[in-house]
Parts: sequence; C-alpha cells; structure tokens
Amino acid sequence: MDPRATHFEPPTALVYGELAVRAAVRSRGDTVAIAYEDPNSERGRIALHVSLTAGHLFEQTARIIRVNTGQQPASEPRVAVGGGRVVVAWRETSPRGDAVVVRGARIVAPSGAAP
Repeated sequence: MDPRATHFEPPTALVYGELAVRAAVRSRGDTVAIAYEDPNSERGRIALHVSLTAGHLFEQTARIIRVNTGQQPASEPRVAVGGGRVVVAWRETSPRGDAVVVRGARIVAPSGAAP
C-alpha cells in the first residue's frame, strides 16, 4: 500500500458460493496467506492461496493448493507467514479421534519478486 495515501476504502467482506467456510488469513509485509476449508470438496479439505503483492493479486496460486492429502476430513485451518515460509495447521477427524496436523513450506517467489 502507498504510505503517502491519506484515505483507504474500508475492508469489505466478499461472499462467494452458497456455503460459508472457516478461513484463516495472515500477512507479513507484502506476503498474504489464506487457508480455508474448500467448499467444493466432497470430503473436508484445506486449501491455500498465497499473494506476494499485499493481497492485490493471487496469480502465483491461481490453482488451489490442497495442503491436506489424507483421507480424513479436515477443518479449522490456521496459517502463519514469516521468514520466507508459510505454515498451515488444521484438525483432522477420524474414528480414532481428532489430530492436529501442521505443514510448512518455503515461499518461492517468481523471478523478480521477493517473498
């Protein structure tokens, strides 16, 4: 964002689709990460989008990155960013009980951009 700007529009909630889902949003500098319950998944899945342009564009992840690949339903996403890394956590439910799963990765910027 331009630090010289004197006025910003207030944040607006955007609703897309028929189902509301849990989401987690974190940012550091120009990096914004959004982890959310994929509303189009038959079985609960967590998806991730990352922007390196302060949330203005998400072209780096035009496709959904499915962060949980297990067969167990997933919910309650959490996300953190910092130090060139993104960490996503979620709850998986199974007949044996619930588990919290955490996965982290280094953010790889397209050439010419900094994570």
